[in-house]
Amino acid sequence: MDRRHLEYFVAVAEHESFTAAAHALRISQPSLSQAIKALENEVKAELFHRTARGTFPTSAGEAMLGPARQTLRGFETTAAAAVNVRDLTTGWLDVVAVASVAYDPLSDVLAHYHACHPGVVLHIADSGSADVADLVRTGAHEIALTWTPRSDEGLTTCSLEPEPIYLVVGPERGFTHGGSVTPEQLAAVGLVVNTASRVYLADLMRVQGIVPRIAAETTAREVIVPLVLGGVGAALLPPRAARDARTRGAVVCRLEVPLARQVTAMWRPGELTPAAEALVGILGTPGLTAPPDPTL
Repeated sequence: MDRRHLEYFVAVAEHESFTAAAHALRISQPSLSQAIKALENEVKAELFHRTARGTFPTSAGEAMLGPARQTLRGFETTAAAAVNVRDLTTGWLDVVAVASVAYDPLSDVLAHYHACHPGVVLHIADSGSADVADLVRTGAHEIALTWTPRSDEGLTTCSLEPEPIYLVVGPERGFTHGGSVTPEQLAAVGLVVNTASRVYLADLMRVQGIVPRIAAETTAREVIVPLVLGGVGAALLPPRAARDARTRGAVVCRLEVPLARQVTAMWRPGELTPAAEALVGILGTPGLTAPPDPTL
């Protein structure tokens, strides 16, 4: 059933006149009459009585008037929903990230995003052991964030501002909060590392001529700080994680040879949803992912 025909039908019923309805619709009366006739042929019933006092719905027309109005409201609601998604009044943002990136800096990015677009629902998935590039490439997720892009072939990428890495140690180790750690000290200290980031951190250190010494390795990121506070070893952490460790009693030190974590966002080339397009637009905002220095 044609939407235009329903609009014409409702207009005639409300104006009780073909002439007045045609004027309101800004069409000719013959065109309106032809459209109503086509609708009557479709429903196989006469829809209007034409009298000297005006034009009024028949019993079939009365029965059809309510559902016709409801159908037209449904069209309007559907169109409004599409506009709201386009304008980011509503919508759904689908992001997948490795666990540590979801914690820092993605949480800061999404907090900024939510402040700008509070009506968009945020859906953040943990990549687990999967390659985030594959999760985007296959369409399982729209945008991915990682610090270890094993394969971004065929994807569009954007690098966020590099994040400085800090050494976090237990208070009994003799390091000074906010002090500098030499390359020799860093090489000598045993590190507590997350399995997912071990290779990445080791590569960063080797570029600086430092061979890491591993004291403990864990797949559970949440036990790193307790192990550090328990004296098992030290940890190399980004700013937010280092700041949280400090609140729990750890000592946070700067590195004389600065190490930095580079987070990369990736998505399939081509058209993104409006929600994802808005996220891409803010990823390169200067200072967006720069939390306060945890040593201050």
